[in-house]
Amino acid sequence: MGDSYLNDPRHWRERAEETRTKAERMWDEESRQRMLRIAVEYDRLADQAAERARADENLVRK
Repeated sequence: MGDSYLNDPRHWRERAEETRTKAERMWDEESRQRMLRIAVEYDRLADQAAERARADENLVRK
């Protein structure tokens, strides 16, 4: 796998959703909360990837 997924917001959103799904199935509250924090970080990475994509589009348009 190349680094193209690093700049793909969908990749990170999917990871966040997968992580939330796993968290829902956990019995241990501490583990569940850790997984939910990881999901939030995946969402943050998705936001950053989307921002990079917008910046790249703006550079191409100029």
